[in-house]
Amino acid sequence: GSETRVSVSSSSSSNSTSALGKLRILLTGEYGFHTIVMAYCWLAVTFIYYGLTFQASAMWGDLYTNGALLALAELPAQVMVYFSVDRKGVGRRGTQASGFALAAAALLTIALPGLSNEMSIALAMVGKVGATAAFVVVYVFAGELFPTVLRASALGLCNFGSRIGGVLAPLMMHFSIEAALVVFGIMSAVGCWATLLLPETLGKELQDHVVSTEAGEATGSVTDKGVLGGADTGRDYRTL
Repeated sequence: GSETRVSVSSSSSSNSTSALGKLRILLTGEYGFHTIVMAYCWLAVTFIYYGLTFQASAMWGDLYTNGALLALAELPAQVMVYFSVDRKGVGRRGTQASGFALAAAALLTIALPGLSNEMSIALAMVGKVGATAAFVVVYVFAGELFPTVLRASALGLCNFGSRIGGVLAPLMMHFSIEAALVVFGIMSAVGCWATLLLPETLGKELQDHVVSTEAGEATGSVTDKGVLGGADTGRDYRTL
């Protein structure tokens, strides 16, 4: 099918229409799936990361000791990401999914009866390691999933999901520590599953534009200017 250029008008009304067109692309089809999954991952990882931090006062033992241990747990997470995110066979998807899986396993295990306070704190630290690892990777992974012309808008939508997670995290203080950790664990498990539905981006060439055929099937990356709106001013996104 023939390809058409994505062009932008210099008028404010055309720019507004273009922005709405980008939003439409990001919320429908293949890109829509990527947007929804990544927005959830951003929401979940922010919710879990800050939720665990807020729960330091409700955990077993001393507030300051718990806070220090949860902070120290971020160090091995950074090392984990450093050695895995660019490794072939693991990559962005594998590292993010592993972080979510680690957090889910540790936080759901805390719900088991008979665990000592020391073991519960240790598992909470492991959960923080996983959440931190996933938190580091979502920025890289999300940026590589979308073509240049959509990347800023896509990251804006993901960040919107992240802010929702940040708002919800303190509300878990109204629940028992056990209930909160189970919720964090379930959201981590869903995040792991959702991440595995996304394509790996390690070693893949980043797309600069969006291409579609007249039939509307994505072939790589542009949709026609009728979708994005605005008159053709000769300014092509591919040259930006």
